[in-house]
Amino acid sequence: MIGVAIRFFELALPENTLVRLGVVKVRFMGWMNWLVRGIWDIGRRMGSKLRLPEVRIPEVKISNDHREGLKNSITYVSDVSKNVTVFLSLAFLILLIYGLMIDWWTAKGYFSNFVLVILGFFTVYFFTKRLAGRMGGK
Repeated sequence: MIGVAIRFFELALPENTLVRLGVVKVRFMGWMNWLVRGIWDIGRRMGSKLRLPEVRIPEVKISNDHREGLKNSITYVSDVSKNVTVFLSLAFLILLIYGLMIDWWTAKGYFSNFVLVILGFFTVYFFTKRLAGRMGGK
């Protein structure tokens, strides 16, 4: 099924699609870098000229009912991200086998993005699992 989808995109999209997407990604990251640096400079200049009073954030006490609801939500996100990570890893293996057996040149363009998506979901799983574990201990 993945092979059919890859073949469809291979035939439907122009030959230089991955190159053009790479150029767009580089330009977008450059614009974002420029925007963040500009905002950071403006904030730094304003902070040096303004004398803002110290703001104290009041301590918030969470009831056990709210803590359990939050823990259940975090556990749910953890379970979903774990399942997505497992299924994407299986799809990655299928793509790898497809590339090795049938058409490596088509499959190799998707590997880096596929790995980044899998690592992203695994990171979400890792941090939400640790957070849920810490909430359970309190």
